[in-house]
Amino acid sequence: SGGKITKLENELTSLEELYSDNQMIINCTGLGSHKLCNDNDMFPIRGQLVRTSNPGVDKIYNDEDGPLAITYIVPRSEDCVLGGTAQEN
Repeated sequence: SGGKITKLENELTSLEELYSDNQMIINCTGLGSHKLCNDNDMFPIRGQLVRTSNPGVDKIYNDEDGPLAITYIVPRSEDCVLGGTAQEN
C-alpha cells in the first residue's frame, strides 16, 4: 500500500547501483543475471512445447522429479500447452 513501481530502462553493470534508492528490486534479467548478479548457477536450458486441443483438462499438472525433468500440462480455454523437453546448455 502506497508503494510505487518504476520501470528502469538504463543499462547497469551491477545491481549495487540501485540499492540506495530502492527497498525492493525485482530481477527479471533471465540469463543476464549471470553477468549482472555474478550468478554462476544460471545456465540456459533448451525446451520445447506444443499446443493441442483441450480434451477437458481443467487442472495444471507439473512434474519436476529429476535434475532436468520438466513436464507440464497447462489447460487454457481453447487448448492445452504441453511441455517436457529440457536440454542443459
